[in-house]
Amino acid sequence: AASFKLPLSGKIGDSHLEAGHYKITWQQHSPATTVTVAKGKNVVATTGARIEKRANRFDRNSVLYKIHTDGSRSVSEIHLGGTNTAIVFTE
Repeated sequence: AASFKLPLSGKIGDSHLEAGHYKITWQQHSPATTVTVAKGKNVVATTGARIEKRANRFDRNSVLYKIHTDGSRSVSEIHLGGTNTAIVFTE
């Protein structure tokens, strides 16, 4: 589990999330992973993802977005600070 800040609103899975602070947890079912995002005690998104190990450790938590042709955003990756773990969302 990790806490992260979503600096801009965007979709995770089928859920649209506003900017703010969230908690993310995941369960690996080789090779797939189920990711759950919560705000406070409320689950706000559940979707599939991949857990990838990268060559270098991330200095801090960060969120990468994909910008769609209609201008909307979806979260493509969350990097977990202090680790080399990236949560990569599948669309």
